[in-house]
Amino acid sequence: MSKIEKLLIRGIRSFNPDVYSEDNVITFLTPLTLIVGPNGSGKTTIIECLKYATTGDLPPNSKGGAFIHDPKIANETEVKAQIKLKFSNLSGNQLVATRSIQSTQKKNSITQKTLESVLMYKDPKTGDQKSISSRCAELDTEIPYQLGVSKAILENVIFCHQEDSNWPLSEPSILKKKFDDIFASTKYTKVIDNIKNLRKEQLINIKLENQKIGFLEKDKFKAESLRTAQTVAKEKVQQIKERLSDLERNEIDEISEEIGNIEEKLKEVDKLEDLLKHNNYEKSIADKEIKELSANIKILNESDEELNNLYRKYSEEMNNSSKNQDIYNYQLETEKTKKKKLESFQMNELTQKGRYQAEMESFESVKKRRNNLIVNLKKKYIIINNKDDINEILEILSKENYSNSEDLQNFENISLKKRK
Repeated sequence: MSKIEKLLIRGIRSFNPDVYSEDNVITFLTPLTLIVGPNGSGKTTIIECLKYATTGDLPPNSKGGAFIHDPKIANETEVKAQIKLKFSNLSGNQLVATRSIQSTQKKNSITQKTLESVLMYKDPKTGDQKSISSRCAELDTEIPYQLGVSKAILENVIFCHQEDSNWPLSEPSILKKKFDDIFASTKYTKVIDNIKNLRKEQLINIKLENQKIGFLEKDKFKAESLRTAQTVAKEKVQQIKERLSDLERNEIDEISEEIGNIEEKLKEVDKLEDLLKHNNYEKSIADKEIKELSANIKILNESDEELNNLYRKYSEEMNNSSKNQDIYNYQLETEKTKKKKLESFQMNELTQKGRYQAEMESFESVKKRRNNLIVNLKKKYIIINNKDDINEILEILSKENYSNSEDLQNFENISLKKRK
C-alpha cells in the first residue's frame, strides 16, 4: 500500500525560503494525521503543497506569484520555492518528488516560473540512486501512477481545495465530467467501443469462415464425385486392359490400321473444313464489295458500238478541256503579272501624289505668311504721296521678297533631294 511519509516546504506563502529546519518538514503518521492550527497558520497551504507535489496543479487564484513567498517581504528581487515529498509506492519502495518554483519581482509586476522537477528513487535490484527529470518524463502522470491513485481522485477528493469542495453541487455537465474522471468511465467507454469493434470484426470473420466452410463442403462433394468417377474409370480401364490382353495380335493390327485410316480421314476432313471456312470468308468479302460497287455503278442499256462512240467523244472532250485549261492557266498567270505591275505603278503614283500634296501645303504656308507680311506693312507704314516713303516701303518689300525667295529655293532644293 502506498503512503505519504514526509513533506518539506520552503518559500511557499508564509514558509521562509531561506531556512532549512525541522519546522519546514512535516512527518505524516500512520494510519491518521490531524493538522490543527488557527486561521492563517498554513493548514490549507500544506494541502495545496501536497496537491502540487503529486499532480503538478497550482491552487486556484495563484497566478502572478501568489503561491510563492512575496519577494517584497523577503526584500529580494527573486525568491525560489521548493516542495519535497517523500512517499512509498505500491511496492513499498521509497521515492522523493522535488518541485521547484521561482518568483521574480519586476518593476510593476511579479512573474512566476516553474523550474525543473525531479523524482528520485533507489533501484530495488542494485540499490543505486536514480532520478527522473521533468525534461524527459511526465511527472504529473508518473507520481499518481506510483501512488496507485488517479490524478482526478487526488485533485477532487484527497487533496481537494476548500474553494473547490462544493463541486458536487455544480452544473450537471461539470459534475458528469468530474465523476467520469474519478471513476475513469472514459476508459471503460473506450474499452466497450473496442469490444464492440472487435465483436463486429469477429462476426465478419465468422461470416467469412462460414462462407469458406460452405465452399469447402462443395469442394468436398466435388472431390468425392471425382473420386467415384475415378474409381469407375479405373475399373473400365482395367476391363479394357483385360479385354485387350485377350484379343489376338491380328485383331489389334486390324484395329490399329482402321484407327490410322480414320485419323487420316479426320485430317482430310479438318483440311476441308478449314478450306471451306476460308472460301466462305472470301465469299463474304466479295459479296460486300459487289454490294458497294452496285450502289455506285450505273448500268447502261446501249450496245457496245454506241458505248465505244460515247467513250471516244468523252475522251475528245477531256483532251479539249485539258488544252483549254492550259490556255486559261497561262492567261491567268499573265493577268496576275499585269496586276502586280499595276499595283506597283499605283503605289508609285500614290507616293508622288503625297509628295505634291506636301509641297502644296508648304507653298500655301509661304503664301499665307507673305500676305500677312503685306498686311502688317500696310498697317505699319502709312502710304502717302511722298516718294521717299514709297521708296522706303518698296525697299522693305524687296528685302522681304528676297528673303521669301531664298526660303522657297531652299524648300525646292530639299524637295529635289527627297525625290532623288
